Amino acid sequence: MKTLLEKLENLIAEYKEKLQESENTKVQLSELKPGDVFETSFGDLIVLEHIGDKTKVITKGFTKENQRFDEDSPNFATSEISEYLSKEVLEMFEKEFGSENVVEHIEDVFSVDMQKYDSYMGKIRLLTFEEARKYNDLIVNKELPRWWWTMTPWSTKERGWEYSITVVSPSGIINGIECDNYCGVRPVCILKSNIFVSKKND
Repeated sequence: MKTLLEKLENLIAEYKEKLQESENTKVQLSELKPGDVFETSFGDLIVLEHIGDKTKVITKGFTKENQRFDEDSPNFATSEISEYLSKEVLEMFEKEFGSENVVEHIEDVFSVDMQKYDSYMGKIRLLTFEEARKYNDLIVNKELPRWWWTMTPWSTKERGWEYSITVVSPSGIINGIECDNYCGVRPVCILKSNIFVSKKND
């Protein structure tokens, strides 16, 4: 009985030690640099940029490995993938950080050749083509099993590209494929920078 009690006490002590270590790694999001990684209950997030008192982040891995962009439209605002993000993925982010800390924002959507599509307003989206270029060194993850979607159409129906969407490879290469294909999903959101997160050690 004494041996069992001692084992239990040792387990409790180990748990408290690990809990303390976890608490010690908690930092304010504003203290992290672009490229830094922090942990969440649904996977790691990468800091892309601080914008005033807010921080843009992207998932390091996929929230879904096989997701169709849409059956027949490259318009993110009305797409199947937008619906998936605004329902299933947003719920994960709001549960993790609090609804008030996930910031609603507007993103104008242009094709790669600068043809205007519907603007997006919401809390969870995909990277744009321009962002994929801007943050390219930060978003490379060669452990990913496949290419992943951006929200940027390649061009327009009038220019002969009715269905193509820009995608990114695990190594950061940018290309275009038809919207009815299945690729990985790496959500992007903007968080308030004053929240505390668990920084992942290098």
